[in-house]
Amino acid sequence: MPDHVRKQIRDALVLKLTGLDTTGTNVYQNRVDSFKEDDLPALAVFSLAEGSEVSGVSQPRIVKRALNLSVEAYVKENETSQDSLDQICSEVETVFQNDITLGGLAKDMVLTNTIFELSGEEEKDVVVAKMTWQIKIQNLEQQPGVIK
Repeated sequence: MPDHVRKQIRDALVLKLTGLDTTGTNVYQNRVDSFKEDDLPALAVFSLAEGSEVSGVSQPRIVKRALNLSVEAYVKENETSQDSLDQICSEVETVFQNDITLGGLAKDMVLTNTIFELSGEEEKDVVVAKMTWQIKIQNLEQQPGVIK
């Protein structure tokens, strides 16, 4: 049985984001522990929320999903941290907007907002840009891993 469409989307995004000029291989899925200074700059990919509706009357129906997914960029706080976050956001946006269907996994993908935060972790300060993307997905009812 194929992975749930949300996992397929996260996996595809992590693959696309790995190797960017600024963050390199520091790309994590569902990361919950603190970043070490050597891990920065870094990206983390998380599913946030999802709305869905069913379309059609014949079985199997189509489930239309709107997945809200966060790509969080982390950099060490200093006098150029905002510039670094802007550069990372630019790299992420360029990669995503060059393939808004993620190779056919999604129907559409759009950046809906970006929030900036200062996060004190242990003895270091980290600045975060939280980019929220809405990703439109369709799958067959009772087959959450089958893209339609």
